[in-house]
Amino acid sequence: VYDGVLKLTESATLKAIAGGDGFVTSDIVSSVYEILIGTEAPLIMPSGGTYVDEVEVLLSTASEGALIYYTLDGSDPTEESTLYDGPITLTESATVKAVAGGSGYALSDIAEESYEILIAAEAPVIEVAGGTYVDSVNVTMLAPTAGSSIYYTLDGSDPTVESPLYDGVLTLTESATLKAIAGGDGYVSSEVVSESYTVLPNYEFVVSFYVTDGENSQN
Repeated sequence: VYDGVLKLTESATLKAIAGGDGFVTSDIVSSVYEILIGTEAPLIMPSGGTYVDEVEVLLSTASEGALIYYTLDGSDPTEESTLYDGPITLTESATVKAVAGGSGYALSDIAEESYEILIAAEAPVIEVAGGTYVDSVNVTMLAPTAGSSIYYTLDGSDPTVESPLYDGVLTLTESATLKAIAGGDGYVSSEVVSESYTVLPNYEFVVSFYVTDGENSQN
C-alpha cells in the first residue's frame, strides 16, 4: 500500500493500481526509473607541466567500479572516448582530459592537465677539428637530434638560442673560438661544444737575386 513518497536508490520499474475494499481495481500504470551513481572526477598524476623526453600519466577515480575515459587532443571525453586501462606514456606535448562513468554511473566532471614534452638535444658535431690554418678554414657542423637547430658564437662566449643560427658552412678568415649548442623550439638545449682555430695570413715573398761581375752588379 502506498502511504507516502517512495525513495528509489536503484533502477526500478514502478507499477501501480488503485483499488481496495468496495472498488474495482484500476488499470495498471507504470514508469521506469534509471538511477545512476554519481561519480567523482578522475585524479590525474603527475600534475601538468614541462617534462623532458616523456612523462607517464596515471588516472584514478574514487568512485568504486566506475570506468575512466580520456582524450589527448583537447576534446571533451565521453563514454565513446578511449578507455583507460593503464599508464599513458606521453612522448609529445598533449592535454589529457578524463571523465569517470560507465554502465550505471553518471559521467563525472572533466579533469584536465596539460603537458609540454621537450626533447633533450644532443650536442652538435663540429666536423672540422680546431688547429692552425692558412688564409681561411671552412667549418661545417651537424645536429644529431632530428629537427634541432644549431646556434653558435665566435667570440668565446657560451651560445644560447638567441645566438646566430647556423645555416651552412662557416668560413673563418680570422682566428676564432667556435662554440655551439643544439636546441630550438620544443628542445632542451644541449651541452656546449667548442673548437679553436688559428688563421694565419698567406704572405707573399719577393726574392731578389744579385749578380756581380767585378765592379758591376745587377738586380
